[in-house]
Amino acid sequence: MSLREKVLSRGFTLIEVLVALSLTAVVSFASYTGVSVGIEGTNQLRVITSRLSEVDRAFGMLTRDLRQVVDRSIRDEFGDILPALVGGDYAEWDLSFTRAGWRNPVGISRSDLQRVNYYLAEDNLYRESFFTLDRVDQELFRQDTILEGVSDLRILFLESTRILRGNEKIEIDYTYWQDNWVHTNDFPTSELALPAAIEVTLVLEDIGELRRLYEMPVK
Repeated sequence: MSLREKVLSRGFTLIEVLVALSLTAVVSFASYTGVSVGIEGTNQLRVITSRLSEVDRAFGMLTRDLRQVVDRSIRDEFGDILPALVGGDYAEWDLSFTRAGWRNPVGISRSDLQRVNYYLAEDNLYRESFFTLDRVDQELFRQDTILEGVSDLRILFLESTRILRGNEKIEIDYTYWQDNWVHTNDFPTSELALPAAIEVTLVLEDIGELRRLYEMPVK
């Protein structure tokens, strides 16, 4: 057997095998780390996208309701008159109003007006909708959780757009905005007109503060 044949037939030394295994382990670890990071990034993106979709649906529902606000007061289950729109810390709900456009696909004999309430409880934003406009039974309503993980809900009301002010940075001057839209003690039974605009602020645990400004329908 020639020297060349002896060299070719002797195989790998232990050091060569260890070096090869080490290189294989390094390459495998690097590949696994890259795949793991990619999968984790995809999962995080999926969670963020899902959360943003939830927020968008919640604001979309509120927007559709507020665009159809009508100046129609109601009577509650005790027979007391509730204005067309009330809200704030002094009101029973954070925001309560009468809206039009209640769809009736099966043609039930009922009004196309509906009373809806929005309120925050236990870090969830809820929407209540009543099956009768002038209520005779407090139990005849539907409650939906439209957004979870809400740490705060703030609503401001503007009496007239004539006093709406801003500046060159498009920042709103809140001097004339009100925290509550309810009857005053001086005129507890007077008609309460609709505000000209409403600003809704949601503070989310994972995203932060989000604001939406709504102009009420022209009266």
